[in-house]
Amino acid sequence: KFIPMKNIILLLLLVNSFQISLAQQGQHRERIKALKTAHITNELNLTSDEAEKFWPVYNATEERIHELKKQERKLKMRLGNGNDISDNEAMEILNQFITIKDKIHTEEKQLIERLKKVLPPKKIIRLKKAEDSFNRKLLEELRKRRRNERRGGPRNK
Repeated sequence: KFIPMKNIILLLLLVNSFQISLAQQGQHRERIKALKTAHITNELNLTSDEAEKFWPVYNATEERIHELKKQERKLKMRLGNGNDISDNEAMEILNQFITIKDKIHTEEKQLIERLKKVLPPKKIIRLKKAEDSFNRKLLEELRKRRRNERRGGPRNK
């Protein structure tokens, strides 16, 4: 069968816009990661030696936790509103949630154990505060942008 050129062009535009969207999401994630790195480095007052040892350990753990949270989001999507699945399926999903939460908790405990080898205890404690303050700032920035968008104001990039 012959596929009209209009359909091919439309398909190419959709694929291209999807690729651009994915690239923008990747750039957005990288920008947030860079801001978080700067914030944590500043808040912990890391020396260059500490930073050199800290960041590989921290980033590897963050990546594993990110993947686990992605699995969790997929489960939530599979769950939907919960009305379209059987009790057995719901139990299976609940057990998978528990497993993922346990793995996240294990990763967090292991991070602390690994960090004990590269940072003083006080800086490890300050890490949690730095993460929390960064997340609060990020959330507040998101809220500001949404308010501006609702008012038709300019977006900050």
